[in-house]
Amino acid sequence: MLLDNEFCSRGFFEAMAIFQERASILELTNEDFRDFAIGLKNVLNYINDLNLYGFNMAIYSGEGSNNNFWVNARVVPRLLSAPLSTGDVNFATILHNLPIQFNKPEDICNELKTYFIGP
Repeated sequence: MLLDNEFCSRGFFEAMAIFQERASILELTNEDFRDFAIGLKNVLNYINDLNLYGFNMAIYSGEGSNNNFWVNARVVPRLLSAPLSTGDVNFATILHNLPIQFNKPEDICNELKTYFIGP
């Protein structure tokens, strides 16, 4: 598991899992799924500790035998965009593909790391 703060989130925050050397979800091993479940639990604990009420997750897979793509998963919390009081998808995202970022990705990364390796 790699925790890196050199990543720009497309929302409030985004946690991403990358299955290195796995081009298709069909190539994932039991160990890959176990590690992913442990990591997902840590991310969900973090979301819960932020008092957020939900999340969305997507898993992206290639067709296999593709050295240019690795299976990856992304988790984003569901929340209202305070102080705008809008839903978790808004015109900036839909019309302009412009994410609204309220927190520094480096700060989120440092907070989330404690859920994996402790304080």
